[in-house]
Amino acid sequence: MITREPQIAEYEKIRQYVVGQLLKSGNTPMRLASNREIGKQFGVSHPTVIKALKDLVSDGYLTVRPGVGTFTNPAMIGSVEGGKLFGFLFGDGKTAFLSRSYMRWSSLCAEQLLSRSTAYRLQQCRLIGPAEEAKNELLNLGLDGIICFSPDTRLIPALIEINAAGMPLVVVGQRLEGISSFYPDFRSDNRSVATLMLAEGRRRIMLVIPENCDFKAEAVEGLKTALTAAGIEFDPCMIVSDSAEERQGFGHTLGVIKPDAVIFNCSIGPFWNKLRTAFPDPEMCSFYSGNYDVFQEMGYFGYIGIQEPENDAATAVDELLAQPKGSSRQPIHSAITMRFSRNNI
Repeated sequence: MITREPQIAEYEKIRQYVVGQLLKSGNTPMRLASNREIGKQFGVSHPTVIKALKDLVSDGYLTVRPGVGTFTNPAMIGSVEGGKLFGFLFGDGKTAFLSRSYMRWSSLCAEQLLSRSTAYRLQQCRLIGPAEEAKNELLNLGLDGIICFSPDTRLIPALIEINAAGMPLVVVGQRLEGISSFYPDFRSDNRSVATLMLAEGRRRIMLVIPENCDFKAEAVEGLKTALTAAGIEFDPCMIVSDSAEERQGFGHTLGVIKPDAVIFNCSIGPFWNKLRTAFPDPEMCSFYSGNYDVFQEMGYFGYIGIQEPENDAATAVDELLAQPKGSSRQPIHSAITMRFSRNNI
């Protein structure tokens, strides 16, 4: 007879649930629900529940009292009374490749949160199922709040739903209506960078933006405002996307438009070799890119936008802790603090 191993996804759901209960149980062991109740709650097969709990007992996270039940073992993590468990969610909750900026954000938020109380604990939210199941997965973790960094578009419906359900939530990296958010302000940033470029004598400023983005209007408005203030007419032909087709023909585009400055609201990496070929002399054209994709080996020269999230991270944690679980609160929307500098890297 061939027996199938329990599905890894189902197994991980149980482990995350138990670890969450352990972190919140304080110094008093918490009795878990019955195996069948746990299986029903998570939609997990009975054999998988049994195996997951058996492994957790072997690992020391749970103890079994014959005839009584299965209990959490607070000694494993030094639990304290009145503990609260907060989750950090990255990207799509599975495989997230974060920029240096957002890794710094998460580090600062963790430091801020853990410094507020010895009773606070952090857990990375690792999603198992498809995005459509993210709402239930996150709510089943028993968290007291979540900070989501650079959320994947597919998770946004779930974030809106858990926020509506009363889960304290802060999003970093994107503005979401109805949810407290810290986000790049492309209108303000582009206006500031374009003003710096104009001050050094640049007049033909090209803007490169993601092919499908929801901030195109504000990004263009930022550039247009700076040009208007300098008495320069805005030319829509100076706006291009980072589509595959545009990347392929970018060298030709540069030859036709002949910019003396380029602002990138997307990754500059795919365009860099063609920029260096078209403008071998740094004085020929000025560039701007966020510091998230500028690396030393590129030999980059131009303006860099550097996020300074120290104060923003403290505000984000304040906002998370101020949200009462289970009820609504007026969200805040705050632009991420940026500093712009001219650098040769």
